[in-house]
Amino acid sequence: GREYRCRQPSIRDHGVSYSKYDIQAYKQNYGLADSEIRVVGVPRHEPDWIEKIIQVSKKDIPTSWDRYIFIISRSAGACKFFPQDRKRKALEDIQRLALHDLHCKIVVKMHPTERIKKDEYRLYEEVFGRASYGKDWIYSSSHPFVLGRDSLFSITFHSGVAVDMIVLGVPTIERINLNGLNISQEELEKVKQYKKRGFVLSAENYDELKSHALRVIDNKQAGNSQLSAQYNEFFGTTIKPIKVIAEA
Repeated sequence: GREYRCRQPSIRDHGVSYSKYDIQAYKQNYGLADSEIRVVGVPRHEPDWIEKIIQVSKKDIPTSWDRYIFIISRSAGACKFFPQDRKRKALEDIQRLALHDLHCKIVVKMHPTERIKKDEYRLYEEVFGRASYGKDWIYSSSHPFVLGRDSLFSITFHSGVAVDMIVLGVPTIERINLNGLNISQEELEKVKQYKKRGFVLSAENYDELKSHALRVIDNKQAGNSQLSAQYNEFFGTTIKPIKVIAEA
């Protein structure tokens, strides 16, 4: 997933940072003073930019699908924390939740590394059912902003897109189970970053997934309010970061 790190200062000898938590890194790496660093937030999260992306992007799912879960997928086995058996279990949980509890559709946005692997398509078809493709679930290549905006909520397996969803007012449930995996502490901490920062609702199993989903369905705004508060704490509340950067 995406990591939010400080960006190298421009030739004007000042820096613009996504987050106030990057300030110390700027000071250490580039010798800048506090007064030379401006926290502006995430440029692509500017409301006008998001709206422009949505306006020019096509939505390639049936227009009648007004209730769906948006899966932001990732390749199984690409990272040690997400082997294929755990991805299968996560997909089984999501299918059970969508079809039996929420009675809604599933829209899958595959990661670029997945699209070149037949095994990844096969796994979805085995779990969700090839015969029900287009009826209960579908793949989509539309922009995440477009798919996320109209979804009930999104589900990730560790992805920075979860942070993008907060700005859209869409809660994200991160469905990963790290228990018993043979991975380093460094990688473990990296995978936990979105959970620790409060950007996602964490679910290790079906019961936790269902609990989060039902609360979000009951009140989507409330479900995202805590995530939004954490976002604002981390990135600030600059309304027009692109303009601030351009005029810096």
